[in-house]
Amino acid sequence: MKFIRPIAALFALLLLASACSSDSGGSTAGDGTWPGKITFGFVPSQEQEQLQDDIQPFMDVLEAALGIEVEGFVTTDYTGLVTAMGTGKADLGAFGPFGYTLAQDQFGNIEPIIMAVRYGAATYHGQWFTNDASICDSAPESGTALENSADGIVQVSALDAVALQVGVYFGDSGKALGESVDAGDVSAGMSCQADLSKVA
Repeated sequence: MKFIRPIAALFALLLLASACSSDSGGSTAGDGTWPGKITFGFVPSQEQEQLQDDIQPFMDVLEAALGIEVEGFVTTDYTGLVTAMGTGKADLGAFGPFGYTLAQDQFGNIEPIIMAVRYGAATYHGQWFTNDASICDSAPESGTALENSADGIVQVSALDAVALQVGVYFGDSGKALGESVDAGDVSAGMSCQADLSKVA
């Protein structure tokens, strides 16, 4: 996990976020004083126990700088952080682009305060690959994804693609992590730069 270099800017934004929270456990007192504690949630982007250990030094630095208790926690799955933020169980959350969009769509009370900028770009880029060259015979249509079907590989709306749903991995099984229901076979099908802002 990488942290923003100008850590002072992060502290200021954390203060702003906790000060603006009115319905969470870290809400401020009526006289404008700081909360005694804020909670910072993370998604399990790696082994949950290891990630919990990894974030603790960051929480320690925040506590020392802010002078309040900062509790860091890792949810058991991606939707757990969405729920924690939406219901006020967490004051701050480290989301990816899709998780943030899902949380905002479900609860409508989540505001971004920091966005990662990598290599000078704030957009999310990805590449998809396949070992089935036959799908490259025609160019992919904008705003679509490739999915296996009974009739072979077909292009479907990006929002309807099984592969783009939370918890589903590209591969032969098409099963969501931890689920027993078969969502259908999925194959990665294109190499592209994905701008998720155009998929709405």
